[in-house]
Amino acid sequence: MWIKISRLLELFLANERDPNVKLVIVKGKGRAFCAGGDVAAVVHLVNEGNWRLGAKFFSKEFILNYIMATYRKNQVSILNGIVMGGGAGASIHGRFRVATENSVFVSLSLVQSYLEFYFHLVRKPLGGLTSAFPTCLFAMPETALGLFPDVGASYFLSRLPGFFGEYVGLTGTRLDGAEMLACGLATHFVPSVRLSLLEEALCKLDSTDPALISAIIDEYSHQPSLKEQSAYHRLSVIDRCFSRRTVEEILSALEREVLNKKDDWISATIQSLKAASPMSLKISLRSVREQKA
Repeated sequence: MWIKISRLLELFLANERDPNVKLVIVKGKGRAFCAGGDVAAVVHLVNEGNWRLGAKFFSKEFILNYIMATYRKNQVSILNGIVMGGGAGASIHGRFRVATENSVFVSLSLVQSYLEFYFHLVRKPLGGLTSAFPTCLFAMPETALGLFPDVGASYFLSRLPGFFGEYVGLTGTRLDGAEMLACGLATHFVPSVRLSLLEEALCKLDSTDPALISAIIDEYSHQPSLKEQSAYHRLSVIDRCFSRRTVEEILSALEREVLNKKDDWISATIQSLKAASPMSLKISLRSVREQKA
């Protein structure tokens, strides 16, 4: 798995230096954009005493995240499916992040999904789409992980409105495309039926101007409505509770809220926190708070 990440890293670096590459479009194949790295395999390596190989995987992954976050070429990530764990690190740091009605964002890797990365490069001489990268496969078995928001997640979670980042990071809640757009994880929302037209238009663009790229995406964009049960409608409760200094104080605040107002969402949030690793919760909260400081 680290070999595939190393290959992605090589390709990103090579194409950043290539003057013919004007735009990188990143998308998944199938039901997922990316469901994260195979962390279960890393745990297996550590249990066998091969911790250096596990460390190598995370080292390569985090370097790739940094390269993508500081990339000089424009990236358009099409998040038409599951975006979890490492998938967030491979997309959220880019300039343009396009959600759809099929988007599902989770800050931790919680589902099993096989995926393929397809990188399409817009090259100046051709003015069209060139499939230049091989397919890379990642897999993640379904499991709840006692981890913390890595892949740069503490940075982008800390930039979400109010204390919504703390809520997402601690609970691992799922966000749909409309919620991703509302909180800023996505920059645009494009219905999936328009994606092929969007890609075609982007590939015809002979410019590196971000404003022009954004304008093209705007042409195919749509303003979705939040579902009635969306957590984003509960920002006031989230801010009251998740602004507390410690995990214990957050839980106490939520428990007081549920006493005053019987709300299944608050009860589910409490259960999510109580089911998680206490140490992971504390590390997650501190990492997001330090990025805000």
